[in-house]
Amino acid sequence: MDILKAEGLVIGEQGGRRRVRAVRRITWNLSEFERGSRRDSHALDDWATAIKEAGREPGESIVATLESADAQVAACLRLAEGDEVVKRARVRWVDDEPFQLSTSCFPGTIAKGTVLEESRELSFPGGVLRYIGYPQTRIRDEISTRMPTPEETELLQLPLGTPVIQHVRVGHGTDFPVRVMITIAPGDRNLLVYEQEV
Repeated sequence: MDILKAEGLVIGEQGGRRRVRAVRRITWNLSEFERGSRRDSHALDDWATAIKEAGREPGESIVATLESADAQVAACLRLAEGDEVVKRARVRWVDDEPFQLSTSCFPGTIAKGTVLEESRELSFPGGVLRYIGYPQTRIRDEISTRMPTPEETELLQLPLGTPVIQHVRVGHGTDFPVRVMITIAPGDRNLLVYEQEV
């Protein structure tokens, strides 16, 4: 039983009960996510639309703040550490289960005073960056795996021993980076896919 719990296949409950853990992974196609032919609408953003298309129910909670860039964000956005950024921290849900923590940061010079400072879902055809006049023209992804922090374990309701995928996407505009998005995804709930011509 301890081995099954360590593998995330069995969950312990109050009263000493145990139950088999059912996991339905999502497929996150990163080669399609946020492409020029985005699937945003006025009701759902690109990610939520893909979840709906898969027959699942998306949801998210969002907190927007104005903060000082830490070393990682500053390096990604080519800013000085401490420069102002608009940060949008979200928890993404699928069928009422937390599937991803996704934090996007935007240079304050383009994001302050825009809808990006609002703590709500933002759905605009073509994406919010295009809407405010700074569309992404190319992206760069970095993907790594690691064990979660205690905070991530709690927010994502992770069983003991579950690793997470860290996906860092830097979106570049015409002249400079316009966003960095850092997504933390449980390894047992997310399948990351890329497709490309060869």
